Amino acid sequence: MPGDAESFQICEYLNGDAERDDGVGFKKSGGLSTREVILIVVLIIVSVAGVVAIAVLASQKASSASEEVEFCNTRECASTAGFLIDNMDPDVDPCDNFFEFAVGGWKKNNPIPDTSSSWSMYSVLRERVQYIVRDILEEPTADDEIEAVKKAKDVYRSCMDLETIEQRGTKPLTDFLNGPLQWPVIDANFDESKFDILATMLALRAYNNDIFIEASVSVDSKNSSLRIITVDQPSLGLGRDYYIDENYARQKQAYFELMVSAATALGANASTVREEMNKTLALETFLAEIMVPSEDRRESENLYNKMTVGEMQANIAPEVDWLQYLNTLADAYLFNETTVLDESEPVIVQAPPYLMNLSREVFSPDTVWDNRTIANYMVWRIVRNRINNLGKQFRDMVFAYNQVLSGADQVNPRWKTCSSYVEGNFGAPLGYKYVNSYFSADKKTQVINMIERVRDAFKKQVDELDWMAAEDKIVAKEKADAIDPKVGYPEWMLNTTELDNDFQALNTSADDYFGNVIRYLQYTAQSGFAYLRAPINQSSWSTAPTTVNAFYLRSKNQIRFPAGELQFPFYWGTDVPMYLSYGAIGVVIGHEITHGFDDQGRKYDKDGNLNQWWSNSSIENFIEKRQCIIDQYDNYYFAEAGKNLSGYRTQGENIADNGGMKASFRAYREWVAERGEEEPLLPGIGLTQNQMFFLNYANLRCSQYRPQGAERAWQGVHSPGQFRVIGSMSNFEEFAKAYNCPAGTTMNRGNQRCSVW
Repeated sequence: MPGDAESFQICEYLNGDAERDDGVGFKKSGGLSTREVILIVVLIIVSVAGVVAIAVLASQKASSASEEVEFCNTRECASTAGFLIDNMDPDVDPCDNFFEFAVGGWKKNNPIPDTSSSWSMYSVLRERVQYIVRDILEEPTADDEIEAVKKAKDVYRSCMDLETIEQRGTKPLTDFLNGPLQWPVIDANFDESKFDILATMLALRAYNNDIFIEASVSVDSKNSSLRIITVDQPSLGLGRDYYIDENYARQKQAYFELMVSAATALGANASTVREEMNKTLALETFLAEIMVPSEDRRESENLYNKMTVGEMQANIAPEVDWLQYLNTLADAYLFNETTVLDESEPVIVQAPPYLMNLSREVFSPDTVWDNRTIANYMVWRIVRNRINNLGKQFRDMVFAYNQVLSGADQVNPRWKTCSSYVEGNFGAPLGYKYVNSYFSADKKTQVINMIERVRDAFKKQVDELDWMAAEDKIVAKEKADAIDPKVGYPEWMLNTTELDNDFQALNTSADDYFGNVIRYLQYTAQSGFAYLRAPINQSSWSTAPTTVNAFYLRSKNQIRFPAGELQFPFYWGTDVPMYLSYGAIGVVIGHEITHGFDDQGRKYDKDGNLNQWWSNSSIENFIEKRQCIIDQYDNYYFAEAGKNLSGYRTQGENIADNGGMKASFRAYREWVAERGEEEPLLPGIGLTQNQMFFLNYANLRCSQYRPQGAERAWQGVHSPGQFRVIGSMSNFEEFAKAYNCPAGTTMNRGNQRCSVW
């Protein structure tokens, strides 16, 4: 995925039923009764699958004598077969609904945990990594432990120290709000006449809170060798639609009740708090109304509005003192880096209409919003985030609110909350520990070899396109050749001196959780602007190794596969047939490569610059091809959410899914041709090598949702798992051949197939 995560997950071998007939030639024994116990260690899962393997091997030996087909009868193959069979629902016709055929059993055996709004393969693998991270954080600190890891452990211990957190009550937050950030609803000394909106914005930005305006340092989309300041509309407490769509009235009301409960618990006047918070919510709703909708922000060129600070001051938002604002942000004193900006400084303005309205309607002396309401809103936004760091009273408030948004009935165990926070903010030092203990360097070489094969297959697909001009094909293949693969971990993360230097400016304490969070916010608030004038290393990367994601970065023409992604069943290793790995990590590789040529990735050249390198005829043909994808996915009804998918919003991921599957399948068949013979089959399943490729891909997409989780999935840029399987496979002729699906069935669109790459 470009920028965001392409996240997959193993369908765990979980069961709690009585012994039953799977309809595929053997019975599985009963397993552990709860997911939580099974997930403690992966070895337990493998052991359960091993029990199934015995039955599989026994069944296979009884029938193989009369067959000429070669089977893989190792323990690893038998265990894998048991895992895949347990996930299947053989009563479903694969040509009618391949998703249910491949993973219907998984759905039945894996109810959504009470702590989650959805459950998927990603969820299971992510949880597996969480256990490892917890082990790293809870192990005793060695005498020679590097400082960066010690600081990560300090923060984790402070987060786990609920007794101290309870003893301190609200004091850490109320003391924090006694400085320049006064919250009028709880502060009787607030003087409306002395309120300064810009000063308050800067005080909040010092703790990495972008209120009203978001300013950051990014790569210049049209010159990837330079960094530039980007100015944009900020995020809100809820997604934009929750404020303005009546269908989300319940969620908006829950947000309002959280505002009231938090303010009251911090000392607000019970007789006026609802009125004040109602005005606060009205202002936030107004901000949502003037924001540029996400569908209008999809096209990269719409976000690239380059000008000087002086031009932004004169033509976009004249009521904002931009030089004062940006120069304050550019003073990264924690990193000993201060940059002085003047009116000639270039910036990219990503949301001019929003900033124009903000300047006129909020910053203007003629604004209808009084200073008390503005101040209440601004400080509420940091209060909302910081009540998460207080005691049980506030955690219960947040849980009640989250119940409405997610449908979850239980709060996560404290260790998960704490390990997730630390991993999200100390990814490099934890990655250092993870790679040294849990990642085999051999995987790196093996996966890079697969990347080269899938890349070569993609280039051959480009050659065969009938809609792209010949001269554009040449440049497209040059771009594919230039894609820079990153696998496992960045080498610099194993340099302990560099890790310690990165966190040198951050102070931590094992008994001050709130203080640790505040100090980290200050640290991250300055880190971006500290690198404004620093040169860009196009080959560098910094993704945490524990990340269970894959990425394509347009500005670097780079694909990333962190170590956390390279686990069973993404990469199966060399002990089982390669059709499993090509159906898993191979498809992920193809997906990320295709992102370089999706509706937005295609606009960037091989050097990562936003640059129109296509001929007009190729562009016109591409638009026609992608419209087929948009229309196809528009017609999928997502029952759990009660509405059809948005083919427009999900088009980039759908194009990548379709192209990635074809490239990986082709790469696999070419690998087999070089090998000179087909690989052995897995025992007990009764599927061919090609059929297994597609079966394993479907296993990567195991997913199910509560209504609230389905709504969030619908709002995202990915189609839900079932449609990623059905959509891409029904467009692929090789799938129809493998499963002998007649044209016109769900899984064979025939002459209605969509194909871009």
